[in-house]
Amino acid sequence: MLYLRELQVAMIENLAVIESMFDGIDLSFNLITHLGEFPLIPSLRVLLVADNSVETISSFLSASNLPLLESINLYHNNISSLAELGKLASLPKLKELYVGRNPVCNIENFRVKLLTLLPQLTVINGCKVTAKEHEQASILGKAENEVAKPLPAPVKRKMAPVLTEKKPARAAMLNMALADDFF
Repeated sequence: MLYLRELQVAMIENLAVIESMFDGIDLSFNLITHLGEFPLIPSLRVLLVADNSVETISSFLSASNLPLLESINLYHNNISSLAELGKLASLPKLKELYVGRNPVCNIENFRVKLLTLLPQLTVINGCKVTAKEHEQASILGKAENEVAKPLPAPVKRKMAPVLTEKKPARAAMLNMALADDFF
């Protein structure tokens, strides 16, 4: 583990020099606001970025640079949207994600919604993901896909003919009979 804790680090940079020397990096208790691009670190399995000010995650954080990354700890940061966490989908080996004490955790059904974006997770905030949560996420994901599909064109219906008579009661009965036959 490479310990870079409490160094007032504001940006993640110059990590290419570590290459494959460490399987974990601890950047906790710094001033990081953006979880940025990482160089190729083929041995990295654990990334600790707890107690910073992370608000955004780079969309370039990917398996091509971090092919073995299994666990990320973003506990007590400022992540407020699921879309930011969704950027971690490019890390297929990611199994554990810790995001407690972030505003995003206040979203209703947070765990299930997170699983629609990152279905490979087995642990969220230190708790194992249940089969029921995976099932709910699958259903929610399918429902969201259905909502995203365009609606079919409305069906044009012919109107039933309307009769008018001098006797209103008889006209109403005839109109009902015509409508039943028409549809």
